[in-house]
Amino acid sequence: MRRVLAVALAASLGLALPVGAQDIRFQPKMSSTTVKAGTGTGSLTLGGVLCKGAPAAATTSTSEQALATCTIPANTLTAAGSRLRIGFTGNTAANANNKTVYIRIGATGTCPGTCALIYQSATVGLNNQDFYSFNVEAAYKSSTKGVVKGVAQYLFDASAATRTPYGAYMNRDAAIAWTSALDVTISALTPTASGDLTLLDYYVEVVQ
Repeated sequence: MRRVLAVALAASLGLALPVGAQDIRFQPKMSSTTVKAGTGTGSLTLGGVLCKGAPAAATTSTSEQALATCTIPANTLTAAGSRLRIGFTGNTAANANNKTVYIRIGATGTCPGTCALIYQSATVGLNNQDFYSFNVEAAYKSSTKGVVKGVAQYLFDASAATRTPYGAYMNRDAAIAWTSALDVTISALTPTASGDLTLLDYYVEVVQ
């Protein structure tokens, strides 16, 4: 009887119960889920991490190569202010070969290819350096456009905790079809040798 009442209540609220669950847990759609903002009267819309991983993927060719891919379901972002936030860390080989990192977004299965550029680092010969990114974002502007920006910093001296800004990008009218399934791809180009750059970990977060 309790289960029947719970199912009826969930249906009236547009929620779903897990099949065969021993306890009762509502599972609302993420796009409509809010929580109270502290002790005030406002509320916060929840987002969440869509993809994360530690692929330890290294470049193995002299063409731009995808090192990690995250698929974004269609209509994940539908309103101004909503965005994807991407971060990654990696390192480079001990040589002076040129190394470039890219983040692209486009139709599933087509990246890097001709997918829209979200971020591109500068191209220089980083010798045995650790690097990481922050504040790489693709924000919803319309159903066919996004505002993208990114800044990465390369950590040159870990023992002294010094860092040097390295690479920036912005496009206020990037062609992104949010109503279709999309791939976010972190890729790299090391044109003079293989194995020059390794992606250690990454995440793709939805901010609603």
